[in-house]
Amino acid sequence: MTCFEAILNYFSMGVCENYTQLNTLELEHRLRVRF
Repeated sequence: MTCFEAILNYFSMGVCENYTQLNTLELEHRLRVRF
């Protein structure tokens, strides 16, 4: 499971909050590539 998938499942619980703060640019890049 990627952290992005965990965000989809657990965003409201903040499970990956710290992780995504370190990888925001990577996630944004993936979203921009997909969409």
